[in-house]
Parts: sequence; structure tokens; C-alpha cells
Amino acid sequence: MRFSIRDKILFSYILLVSIAFMIMIFFINNSIIKNNENMILGDLEKIEGSVNTYAHQFMLLNNVPKARSEFSIINMDLLKDLNEKINARGVMYYYNGTIASDIYDIDKAWNNTDDLELALNKQSAVTIHADRERTMAMFSVPIMVEDTLMGVYRFSKDYSVIYQYGNSLIKSISIFAIFIVFGIIVISLLISYNILTPLLKLRDYSMVVAKGEFDVNVDIKSKDEIGELAGQFVKMKNQIHSQIEAITSKHEKLKSIESYRKQFFDNVTHEFKTPLTIISGYAQVIEDSDFLDRDIIIKGIKYIRKESQRLHDMVLKLLSVSRQTTDKTNVIFEKISISDLLISVCESMNIKAKSKDIKIRIEIDEEMFVCGDKENLRSVFTNVIDNAIKYSPSRTFIEVIAFREEECVKISIDDCGTGIPEDLKDRIFEPFFRVEYDKEKTVEGCGLGLFIAKQVVESHNGTIFVNSSLQYGTCVQISIPIKN
Repeated sequence: MRFSIRDKILFSYILLVSIAFMIMIFFINNSIIKNNENMILGDLEKIEGSVNTYAHQFMLLNNVPKARSEFSIINMDLLKDLNEKINARGVMYYYNGTIASDIYDIDKAWNNTDDLELALNKQSAVTIHADRERTMAMFSVPIMVEDTLMGVYRFSKDYSVIYQYGNSLIKSISIFAIFIVFGIIVISLLISYNILTPLLKLRDYSMVVAKGEFDVNVDIKSKDEIGELAGQFVKMKNQIHSQIEAITSKHEKLKSIESYRKQFFDNVTHEFKTPLTIISGYAQVIEDSDFLDRDIIIKGIKYIRKESQRLHDMVLKLLSVSRQTTDKTNVIFEKISISDLLISVCESMNIKAKSKDIKIRIEIDEEMFVCGDKENLRSVFTNVIDNAIKYSPSRTFIEVIAFREEECVKISIDDCGTGIPEDLKDRIFEPFFRVEYDKEKTVEGCGLGLFIAKQVVESHNGTIFVNSSLQYGTCVQISIPIKN
């Protein structure tokens, strides 16, 4: 059977208070009984002195000799006077325990004779008898004359009023205890409600969070330990949510990386397959011609050299990709002049541009410096300008602009080429992707240039962005922080 905290609190309060009141009532009851007994014993001492004093005086006044034989003569008169003096109902006994006189016949209704036996041994005594209606005390007082037991005066007194008062007090305390217990039940219910309500809310919130719903609003505004617990619960919930999101993100990223690796491997295989097929084909042609057809041999050697060079360039770029994506420990950043680097790249690319009758215009601010890898940045600018030359028609121009903006150096390389279709813009940074406009005329390259450029720029905490429109050309925008 399951007990709630509220039941436990309520039961504990009731049990403790009940035990406390039971103990209190027990001690009060015993105290009242003891006090009543002490009162009766006090009455016994007073009555004992009065009875013996009066008996002496009675015998002196009536000239009764101090002998047991004479006591039988006066015991009836003495009994009447004693009953009147102490306002009691009494019986007179001889020294041997037999009844000398019995006016009220009380002895027949009283079974306990312990007090009488003690009185016959010259000791005053009292016994108490209580029932539902009355509480009576039976006194036995020895009548002594010069250390001689003449007889015993035995009488009863009603102490019902005193005992009823004690019982009434116990009853009142019991009723008071019941009200106190009832009040404590109400108070404990209120206390348990105030304590348990936020705890029950926390339980419900935890059950919701356990189902994976982290958007629950924890509405507990208690300013005590429970409020602190609620605050810690919110922190824990948010931390768990963040960790789950991070794990999910990493999982999705791993899936994306795995898919990317497979695609990258397929692309590498495809790119290697084409030149290898051409090399193998022309080698077979040369072998079959037995070196008799000089034109075929020259053409085959030309293609073999061309495709071999293409494979060589592809391997170098793949090595560069590997370095950019894995080994970053050997990259040394130093202070370099972007202005001088861009001018140097433009001058080196100007020869290739002139071969297509393309002009390179530069507008580069002086004294611009960044912290970076000079050779890797050179390869980025070279690659972007080379692409601009490849895809630009003759008798056009390429514009290279560089300036400082806040804490970054902005580089813009514009061409007047054919542009990139809108649906292909997001793919130009993918490895081995190339935009081909003419199926019969293939642009040289393996499609790794912009991919490597993006890796290099991002390793410098920079950004690279391509803005292009068909028939209007392409603009590559690069931003590199001055400090890394």
C-alpha cells in the first residue's frame, strides 16, 4: 500500500499529538488521584486526633473508668456523639473486632476490612471504594486510653464531589485534546498543501520532461528551499535540453559528414577515372599502331601528358584539401600585407588574362595587414581570379577591390562572365562541382578550387560569398578579420 507524503505528515502529527496528550492525561489523572488520596489521609489525621480527644473528654465527663469492661457501657452514646461531631455515619467495634454498636449498618455494604484490621492493630487507616455513581472512603480510628485499645470507631464519608471534579477535569482535558488534534489535522493539511503543491507540480513537470517535452513552463514562485529546488530543476531541464540538442546536432552533422565523405569519394573516383581512361585508351592506340603512324603517336602523347598533368594537379589539390580539413597544427599565422599580396597575385595572373584579352583592374587600399597564412591566402586569391579569367569572355575586364571596414579587410573580385544559374549558387563550394555551359567545350579544372578557398577563408575566421547573375557576371566577396 502506497502512502503519500501528505498522509505521512498528517499521520505523524496526529500520532505525536495523541501520544503527548495521552501521556499528559495519564500524569494529570495520577496527580488528581494522588492529591485526593492525600486529602483523605489529611482528613484521617485530623479525625484521628479529634476522635481520641473527644473520647477522653467523654469518659472524664461521664466518670467512666478507663477499662475495657466499662467501654461497652458508653460505646453507644459515644458513637452517637462522634457521628454528630464529625458529621459521619459510623460503627463502633470492640477491641477484638466484634461490632459493639451499629446505628446505620454500614458494615454490610462494605466488603473490604483492611482498614479495620489495621485499626485493631492500633493504626488509623482508610480504604476507598469508587463506582460509577459515588466514591466513598471508610475510616477506621482506634480509640486509645493510655496505650490501651478500647475499641475502633469506623465511619464512611462521601468524596464523590471531589472525585467528580477530577473526572470532570480529565474529561475537559480530553475534549480539549480532541479539539487540538482536530486543529492540528487542519493545520497539517494546510502545511502539507503548501509544501506538497509545488512538489507535486515538480513531479508533474519532471514526468513531462521525461517524455522529451522541454518547453514546459515551471510556475513555482516559492521563496524557500522548494523554490530553490524548482530553480535548480529549471537549470537542469535547460541543460539537458541543450545537451540533447547538441547531441542531435552532432548526430545530424556526423550523418551529413558521412554522406559528404561518400559523395567526396565518389567524385574523386569519377574525376580520376576520366583521365585514367583517356591515358589508358591512347596508350592502347599507340601500342596497336606499332609506332608507324607518327600523327597518332604525337596526338596520344599529347593527351597522355595533358591528362597526367591534370591528375598531378588534382592530387596536389586533394593534398591541400586534406591539410585544410585535418592537419591545422602546422599552420603558422603571421602579420602579412594583404595589399602587397593582392597586387602580387594580380600581377602574376595578368599574363594569363592578357592571353584572353582580359584586363585586371585593381583598386586596393595601401597598408592593410591581417594575421594569417600567406601562402594559403595567395592560393585563395589566385584560384578566384583564375576562375574569373576562365569564365569571362575576351575583351572584358576583372575588377579587384580591397578596403578596410571596421576590424575586417573586404576583398571583392568581379568579372563580366556568363554568371552562375540561381539553382547552382549553393553548390559552387562543393568539391568537384563545376558549372559547364557548353557540353562540347570543357573548362579546365577539377572543381576543388572554391572548396579549398572556402576552407582557407574559414580557417582565418573569415567569410566568402558569391553573388552572381546570368549574363551579368560574378562577384566573389571575401572578408578576413584583421586579428585572429
